[in-house]
Amino acid sequence: MNPTPIRSDCIESIDLDLFRSMRPIASRKVDVLDERSCASREDTIQKGEIVTFYEHETIKLDMPHDDALVIALEVEGAVFSKILIDTGSAVDIILQKTLRSLEQPIPMIRQETTPLASFEGKSVRSLGIILLTTRSYDLEMKTEFTVVDHPMPFDAIVGHPWLHQMRAVPSVYHQCMKFLSPTGEKTLLGSQKQARACYMSEFRKMP
Repeated sequence: MNPTPIRSDCIESIDLDLFRSMRPIASRKVDVLDERSCASREDTIQKGEIVTFYEHETIKLDMPHDDALVIALEVEGAVFSKILIDTGSAVDIILQKTLRSLEQPIPMIRQETTPLASFEGKSVRSLGIILLTTRSYDLEMKTEFTVVDHPMPFDAIVGHPWLHQMRAVPSVYHQCMKFLSPTGEKTLLGSQKQARACYMSEFRKMP
């Protein structure tokens, strides 16, 4: 966490057009949003193509915090409340236990072993790959998850693949994730309560 306090008149905007061109994500900070700066931005960026995080969105959060971003997400018609957003993960991971809790028939697991590293730094072998449907608001998509049978406090972990598919922009500081759906900008709020419960569950296992 950056120790420098974030001023209330400073917002961070991320141009989602860069996702389409596959160029690195550019982050822009505007210290004072006067009419001149807004006009210059509108000349180059179309309305509805920017996701913006505001300082006032943190008012209801327990601050200061260093919580992970844990959201609720619908997977194959069932809503799971302990989905970790991990921007450092190159794969999307789901527990075998999570799959067993689904009521409807699930797709077959494709046998494909992938070596992974657990939170403890140990090597974990996956059970295979499964294609699952995730839904958030009016955006539904098929996502490949790596299945593991390894104890962890989360129902699933979503990383680069799912975030890129969603064209989603997470903010751990703001405890939310934003993305553009066919009907406009949507926000998925994180749960500090769930994040801390997951942390304590993992902490108790430590020697």
